[in-house]
Amino acid sequence: NQAQAQAYLADEKKKQEDEQKKAEQKQQEEEAAAAAAAAAQTPPSAQNPN
Repeated sequence: NQAQAQAYLADEKKKQEDEQKKAEQKQQEEEAAAAAAAAAQTPPSAQNPN
């Protein structure tokens, strides 16, 4: 049944897209956490030299 096959493929594609979105979101969260950690480790005098 071609309709069934197309529905299956569409479902698989959606699953892959969802996984990709989750992976991208996780990466962004990790980058944000790393940036926050780096900012926390930087002394205020280095951020504001004058």
